[in-house]
Amino acid sequence: MAYITRQQAAERLAVSLRTLDGMIQRGTLPAYRIGSKLVRIKESELEDYIASRLVAPEAVKKNAKAAATVQRRCTYVPGMKVV
Repeated sequence: MAYITRQQAAERLAVSLRTLDGMIQRGTLPAYRIGSKLVRIKESELEDYIASRLVAPEAVKKNAKAAATVQRRCTYVPGMKVV
């Protein structure tokens, strides 16, 4: 039963510490407070979280096709800032 730091967990998930803290506050990722300041995450629970977020390859293909066929009408107004 290994525990990792918030920084290590954020690196594994490729998110910022702020995003990781939000995940912990919402309860989507369990974390443990040790003392008054230290926060640690069980490595096994992080792996379970990652596994629960995997997307099936068929779903990715369906979403890619749907995204490729969507067409939107674009209206440009002179002076409008285009981002």
